[in-house]
Amino acid sequence: MLRVKEVAEQLGVAQGTVYQLCASGKIVHLRIGRGRGAIRIEPAAVAAYVEAVRVRTPELKSGEFRHLKL
Repeated sequence: MLRVKEVAEQLGVAQGTVYQLCASGKIVHLRIGRGRGAIRIEPAAVAAYVEAVRVRTPELKSGEFRHLKL
């Protein structure tokens, strides 16, 4: 289980960003302990989040420019 700080370092973002991702349900996490509890995130949940937000670009054929209208 990873702490918020560790996940933030892995993703290269601020800890606040990880808290926002948890609050919005974009990254699966656990709350352990009393009250609000400590947030813990499984490495597989981090990998799933990264895969979900990965930007895929279509492969272009040689000489093909989609942004130009000829």
